[in-house]
Amino acid sequence: NACHIISNNGVLYVLYNDYTSAVIDIAKFSYSKIELLDKITFNNKEYIVDTIESYAGYNTTFEEIEIPNSIVKICSNAIKNEKLKKIFIPISVLYMDEQVFVGCNNLTISTEHLEKPLNWDENWNLENRVVEWNIKLNN
Repeated sequence: NACHIISNNGVLYVLYNDYTSAVIDIAKFSYSKIELLDKITFNNKEYIVDTIESYAGYNTTFEEIEIPNSIVKICSNAIKNEKLKKIFIPISVLYMDEQVFVGCNNLTISTEHLEKPLNWDENWNLENRVVEWNIKLNN
């Protein structure tokens, strides 16, 4: 399925034919935080990353993830990471499928949204992770 695989500082970014992408953590590297790419340039062509597909962040070891403003949708079972403690979801995320954060037992979710958007699946946070609403990211 993969169209291109791009490496950046020890992290592999996979660009699929439908222009969605996945992030693959390389186990020998130790990262505490990752900021996902909002676009990928390949062969002088720029691709906007707007979806985090199912299993894109499976078995990663990041403790903190910052999702870029280009992301509009996060698919079911997108992230499975026992070490993940913090994730920031920007206001741009309008769609969230069910069970997005599988096995993230120590996770606190921060988001710019005031409350759960209508287009987020009722079971997006099935395991009832802590959610901090109306949070602004300080950059």
